[in-house]
Amino acid sequence: MFLGFKHIIEELPPGDGDLDPPKDIDGRPLTAGVCFNWDIDQDFRLEVVQEQDAFWKRLQQHHGVRLTEGKTSEDVVNWLKKPKLENQILYFFCHAESRSLDRGGPDSSAIELTGGKQTTLRYFKLKAPADRFKLAGSPLVFINGCQSASMSPLFYDGWVPYFLAKGARGVMGPVWDIPAVFASEWAIRLFNRLVEGPPIGEAMLWLRREFLLKHNNLLGLAYSLYCDGETRIHPALR
Repeated sequence: MFLGFKHIIEELPPGDGDLDPPKDIDGRPLTAGVCFNWDIDQDFRLEVVQEQDAFWKRLQQHHGVRLTEGKTSEDVVNWLKKPKLENQILYFFCHAESRSLDRGGPDSSAIELTGGKQTTLRYFKLKAPADRFKLAGSPLVFINGCQSASMSPLFYDGWVPYFLAKGARGVMGPVWDIPAVFASEWAIRLFNRLVEGPPIGEAMLWLRREFLLKHNNLLGLAYSLYCDGETRIHPALR
C-alpha cells in the first residue's frame, strides 16, 4: 500500500514566506479567485470547465462565497498586483509546463490559461514581484495543471517559493500529467469537502482513499500539498 493512502503527507519547502502561516481560512465570508482555461472544454470536447464554473457559482449563491473570476494569465497577474487582494483561495484550472532543467531554470516553467498563451514564472515575477504586492488574504493556491505532457515535481521548484514569498499560506497541485476529467472531479470533490470544515490534509487523504476503494483509481497520489495539513476553512460553510 502506498504511504499516500495511509498517511497525511505535507511538505513546506524553505522559502521567504511566513514560517507559521495561519491555519484557519476565515469562512465569514470565504473569498475566492478562480481562473479557468476555457479552451480545455473546446479542445478536448469536454464540459469540465463548465462544471467547475457552475460549482463555484453554487457556492456563491448558496453559501455567500465572494467570487472573483478570470480567464487569462493577465487576469491572474492583475490579481497578484493588487495591494489588498483579500482572496483566501486562488484556484487555477490550466495547463502547466515544467522546465526546471532547461536553460531558464525554474523561472521558465509556465502555466497556460484561456487564449493558448504560455506564461512563465519569470513573467509573473517581473509583473508582480514577490517583494511587492503581498497577498493580504494569505491564500491557499491550487494550481490544477492538467493535460500537460511535461508536468513534473520540478514545476513547483519556482512556483511554491514565489507564492509563499508573496504571502500565500500554501500551494497544492499535481506533480505529473493528469487527465482533465479527473483533475476537474478531484477539485470539485476536494472543495466540496473543504467547505465542510475538515483540515486539508485529512480531506486529501479521504479523497485518495475514496477514488481507490470505489473506483480503483490511483491518480489521487498525483496531488501534493505544500502547506500545513491542518489548514482548514473555519467556520465551515455547512
